[in-house]
Amino acid sequence: MGVRAGVNLPDGVTGFFAQFLDDYMDPANAEFTGWVWWEYLEKVLADDQMHVLPSRIMGGLNQAQLAWDLLRQGRISAERLIIQPNAE
Repeated sequence: MGVRAGVNLPDGVTGFFAQFLDDYMDPANAEFTGWVWWEYLEKVLADDQMHVLPSRIMGGLNQAQLAWDLLRQGRISAERLIIQPNAE
């Protein structure tokens, strides 16, 4: 992960990868993880302060090109397109 070989970033810009999921899985962070998932997220969702993106199931792999075309054309906004490889 991180910046691929051959990618030139502008002066003053750096790229790096940080995997945060491992922090949630670390038993040393159990109290924080519990707070995030069972207090904070439940509260903001219940108070309608955070919304889950709507999802559109496009179908199987034969719909991948259509999904890509919609994305490239800018016809998708705040929506998750889902391709189900085993749908066909």
